[in-house]
Amino acid sequence: MDFEPTRHVICEKKFDGINKKHGPYKTYNSDGSIYKEEYYQKGKLIDKASAAPRKETKIKIPNIGLLLRSLVPSNRKANEAGFNTRNCDSNEMSWASYN
Repeated sequence: MDFEPTRHVICEKKFDGINKKHGPYKTYNSDGSIYKEEYYQKGKLIDKASAAPRKETKIKIPNIGLLLRSLVPSNRKANEAGFNTRNCDSNEMSWASYN
């Protein structure tokens, strides 16, 4: 039978330059079971129901291979369309005019 809990896990955060308890404070027995669980917010003890649950954020990583393929030229021969300017008007200023 445990008379003294063996391990304490606590979260602290600095508020106005002073470390204060902030978050769960768990005390464990020697067998690893939780002896006591408290919640603190800015150093003040609060009840478990008002303790805000932590949000899990899932980071979506894009398909790196797809990004790299779009940046690196392919060695495969693509369907290339021919493009030349031999028969175009040589006056570049007239290219944008709509006559």
